[in-house]
Amino acid sequence: MQKLFISIIVIMCFQACSLFQPADLKGRQGKIVQEGIIECFPVGVKRKNGKILNCETSAAVYYNDKIVIANDKPTPSSAVFSMPYTQEDGFSPLITSLENNVFNLAKKIEDFTISPDEQLIVGTTGFNEYDPKNPKKDAYNTVFYWQPKKELKARIAHLSEQKLKKKNYKSSVKVRKMIAAAFEADGIEVPNYYKIEGLAIIPNNKILFGIREMGNSDSKGDFKYQIKIIQADYIFSKSHFEMLNFRIAYDFDASKTTGVKHELGLSSIEYDKFNNRLYLLTSHEDAETDEDLGAYLWVLPMADYKAKNAPKLVMQSKNKPLYFAHKSEAVTVIDKNTVFIINDDDRVTGRKKVTNKTTQFSREPQQSTYYIVKMK
Repeated sequence: MQKLFISIIVIMCFQACSLFQPADLKGRQGKIVQEGIIECFPVGVKRKNGKILNCETSAAVYYNDKIVIANDKPTPSSAVFSMPYTQEDGFSPLITSLENNVFNLAKKIEDFTISPDEQLIVGTTGFNEYDPKNPKKDAYNTVFYWQPKKELKARIAHLSEQKLKKKNYKSSVKVRKMIAAAFEADGIEVPNYYKIEGLAIIPNNKILFGIREMGNSDSKGDFKYQIKIIQADYIFSKSHFEMLNFRIAYDFDASKTTGVKHELGLSSIEYDKFNNRLYLLTSHEDAETDEDLGAYLWVLPMADYKAKNAPKLVMQSKNKPLYFAHKSEAVTVIDKNTVFIINDDDRVTGRKKVTNKTTQFSREPQQSTYYIVKMK
């Protein structure tokens, strides 16, 4: 009788585990269904200093059957280009350069986002360099926006203009004061250095800026990686875009998350209107080798974002997080089950022969790489 009772308990536990397993992974089990290479520009293109130019794709946004991507370094034509993506034909790495003066003025573009109604696209630079005595640095502090089908009419938000030796430097440097106010309102001393890498528009005219690094200095490595989000209200009417009421809305430490073995910083955020949640893309760069770069994807339902609860890792299987072998830099939502991820490995090109695709890669300097992920 006792053995029968124990057997029944074991069966019940097994059934319970079977029932709870799908729920545990519901909405956050992902699979890489496609990965590939993008030829950003011709082979052998050099920078002004004579060094080979690297493709460092850092921003991506999907709309009107195309993905618009930015390189965070100047290129021979434009830092921003688009490629077709349709539900029928999928992704095609056929580049169309978007030569707008605003795109070329902004330095170190880090992320794009699109509003839930798809009527507004916004981009941001990293805000990681600033010198009040040197207007040349102002371009690192730029927020710009456009409407669908009007990429060539993109405008700078909160326009600031400064002259130096008869040259006019345009930027959104005024936004730095708004960001500083967010830190001060939260009782945090405004850091000497911070870097923005995430951007997302959520419902009710809110815009989110994701901070990846914060500290005293970038040049000395005197900073800590962050997963911190600043939220602001915005007004958009016809061609006018304005932000206000900046505040720190979310902060997360991923170091205690099961399955994560690296110090992570936020590299992109995007709102998923189909599932009313945020995607958070985080990456690590432990050293300048392919095996020391990598990334993870997380989901954060809007209710959890507002409650400041922890996000959940996108999993490959029940006990294995979905891991990207590259320093993934931007995520954009294609549909309710599909996301597109672009990678920025900086100057790391990997190795000629890849023996382990989960941690190694190979690319040429003029190439970028991407993933298409399907969510179950």
